This record gives sequence, C-alpha cells and structure tokens, in this order.
Amino acid sequence: MNERKTIMLGLAGSKAYGLDTPESDEDWRGVFVYPTERILGLPNLRGPETIDDTAHETVLHEVGKFVHLALAANPNILEQLYLSRYSTTSNEWELLRRQREAFLSQKVRQTYGGYAIAQMKKLKLRERQGLVGFNPRVKRRYKKHAMHCFRLLRQGAQLLRDGELDVRVQDRAELFAIGDMPLAELKPRYEEAKAEMDAVDSCLPLEPDYDTVDALLLEIREANWTFTRK
Repeated sequence: MNERKTIMLGLAGSKAYGLDTPESDEDWRGVFVYPTERILGLPNLRGPETIDDTAHETVLHEVGKFVHLALAANPNILEQLYLSRYSTTSNEWELLRRQREAFLSQKVRQTYGGYAIAQMKKLKLRERQGLVGFNPRVKRRYKKHAMHCFRLLRQGAQLLRDGELDVRVQDRAELFAIGDMPLAELKPRYEEAKAEMDAVDSCLPLEPDYDTVDALLLEIREANWTFTRK
C-alpha cells in the first residue's frame, strides 16, 4: 500500500560541509514521491511524510513536505538543493533544482539565524551543566555545536547577499579553531557574526515564488499519477 519512488538521495551533514573527521558518519538526505492517486486518497492509506532510517543515517521527505519546508527556508532542507554529491537523481528532482531560486526569500534571515541561536543555546546549556571539558565525547559535541553555529550564520549571510549557497565551507580550518575556543571567547564572535548577517542588504525577495513552486509540484504530481513499485 505504501508505494513510493525516491527522486533524490544526497550526501549531507559534515561530509557535505567539509567538516568531517575520521569518526564522521555519512548522513544521507532525500526526497520521495507517493503516487498522486494515493495523495488524493485517505491519509491513513498513504504512508508517512518522513522516513527516518536511523540505522543508515538516512532521512527522506515526501516531495509535498519537502516543498513546504523549503518554502519556509528550513536550512537543512534548502541545502539539499545545493549539494554536490547525489547518489540518486531524477527528472522530478532536476525540475526542483533548476528552479531552486524560487524557494529563496528573506525568511533565511530568521531561519538561519534561529538555527544558529539554537546552537549557541546548546553551548550555554552545556556550560551550565558542566559539560565543557576534555572528555573526548563531550569535547566533540561542544566543537560540533560551535562550528555549526558559525557555519549557519555565514551560509545565511551568503544566501541573503548573493542568492547562492556553497554547502561546502571555504573556512574549514577557521571553523575547527572556533570549535576549540572557550565559550567566553565565542560569545563576542557570535554576536559579531550574527550582527553581520542581520545587516546584509539582501538581494532576495521578501517571500518565495509560490506560483512557480506550485506549478513545479503540480507537474511532479501529474508525472506520478500512478506507478508500480519495481
């Protein structure tokens, strides 16, 4: 009953960012499509909108959910339109990739900034809990939160300024050095980076191009009215 077709599977996470270490896993993210006849039928016969295969570090969203999250400028979703390595692609995915600028808007300012704030809050919480130290697992977790806080701010600023996104960072060494800074030194750096992103005079529209994205989704639904799992 839960037939679905994967239209994209791409390498995400630290290996896509260029922030991986020998201990890093491969994180895969993807998009799948249900037959349109199933979408129009009873929801309880359709299947889940998200497939989370933790054993294989893989998360996939149904194209309808993916599109809504991308329009909302979810950083983890938008970046999938800019990945450099895909193990699975399709005509449907290329439709979305070719029109990826239609998903962009100044909502990026709130979402990328919000995710960075969340990373900083995790760092502050770990400090209050006494979890900032030299235990290898503790240190790796702190380093990860710190690096991704600044990665998000810089990538958000790039999107706002240029309307483009380099998923792979150009400042790996600097970000690793930031991850080794104590929180007292990180806080002013964070405030500076956040202020720089907030000050960007953006080339992006206030809202995404809903009409274009709607047409893309309808085209994908029409192409997948019904199919049989191979």
